[in-house]
Order: sequence, then structure tokens, then C-alpha cells
Amino acid sequence: FKMVVGEGYRAIFHAEAEENQKELNTLFAKLEKDHSSRKSIDAIFKITRTLKGNALGMGFKPIGVIAHALEDVFAQIRLGNLVIDENIFRELKQGLVVLSALIDGLKTGEKIKYFGAKAKLNVLLNLDEEKRG
Repeated sequence: FKMVVGEGYRAIFHAEAEENQKELNTLFAKLEKDHSSRKSIDAIFKITRTLKGNALGMGFKPIGVIAHALEDVFAQIRLGNLVIDENIFRELKQGLVVLSALIDGLKTGEKIKYFGAKAKLNVLLNLDEEKRG
């Protein structure tokens, strides 16, 4: 019986995660046109934060880890400590690609490597640390 309940939650999580994925793709497309779009930045931050909490709560650690890394970078962007340029946008976009692959992997069961994406996103935070001294 317990597994049935678990499966139900998993299905709900997966549906929500796919919805988040669609929204993030739309927001990133807007952000690509306007790197300083406050509305897009705030929305991406909120979605990645929610996704992180839900994923970790469900035990989907890889999704939680990448969502958290994206959330951290967008937190610094919101604070004005990090400004999106082409390079930073490319790294963020790559993080989104990995996040999407992990979400798709819930369906396919495919194992996705995500440590590289996490490391690259963390580098953006370290660059930010250096700038602030």
C-alpha cells in the first residue's frame, strides 16, 4: 500500500516538474533576449527554489542539487552581485539543459550525469565571491 501512495506522489511531482520545466524554458527564452529582465529573473528564482524543495523532499537528489545550484546563482543575480553576460547565460542555459534531462529521466529511468553542471554553476558563485573580495 505504501508504494501506491509513493507512486501517486511521484506522479504529482513529475507533473509539476514538467510544468516547471516548460515555464523555465519560456523564461530562459525571454532572458536570452533581455539578460536584465527582472521579471524573468525573479520567476526563475522562485521556480528553481520550489523545484529544489519538492525534489529533495521526494528524494530526487540530482534534480534538487541542480535546481539549488540554479537558485543560488539567480539569488546572486537578484542581489545585483552577478550580472548576466553571454558566458554566464550559456552556463545557466546548460544548467537548465541538465535539469530538463534529469526531469525527463524520471520517466525514462535514464541516469544523467549532473556533477559537471553543478560544478560549473558553483564556479559562477565563486567568480561572484572574487568580485566582492
